[in-house]
Amino acid sequence: MHCEIKKLPESVGQLANLAELNLINCQLKYLPSTIGQLASLTKLDLNGCSLKELPESLTQLTHLEWINLTGNPLDNLSTQMLDHLLSIDAVYGLER
Repeated sequence: MHCEIKKLPESVGQLANLAELNLINCQLKYLPSTIGQLASLTKLDLNGCSLKELPESLTQLTHLEWINLTGNPLDNLSTQMLDHLLSIDAVYGLER
């Protein structure tokens, strides 16, 4: 399955009740900083995207329990960023 989404709008942060976001195999190069406003997000699947970096605002996702970063050419990603995610139970595609 291939996703044609190349860019998420800044308005994605207005989806306050969104619990799961599946962006598998999208052609995203970056996530908008407003992704950190998704206060109810518990699951984020970014498998197979083209992400080179993650926004610092990701640390604001305090209810995030599961994230998949497999298949992304992430440059210099600090695992310390994920240490701020206190609810996280599972991280895929990244050595912690």
